[in-house]
Amino acid sequence: MSDKEDDLDLEPKTSSNGFRGDLYRYSGVGLEFVILVGLLVFGGFSLDQHFHPDGFPWFLLLGLFMGIGLGTWRLIFQVGRDQ
Repeated sequence: MSDKEDDLDLEPKTSSNGFRGDLYRYSGVGLEFVILVGLLVFGGFSLDQHFHPDGFPWFLLLGLFMGIGLGTWRLIFQVGRDQ
């Protein structure tokens, strides 16, 4: 006869790879952040060059802020999922 307490696992789940697994996981999250921001900034720069090459870089700034916002949201989502 087994107790139900023995069947429950109350310890937090940890990576079997330890430090190396965490390093790969979080470096991937950071790389995803940088790529997302970079792509949106490049897209904004391209739109600025196409529509008004001599004007203020509104699309570049929009891409920068959207990239930082989406990147931060993604980073929080990924890290929160691992906790």
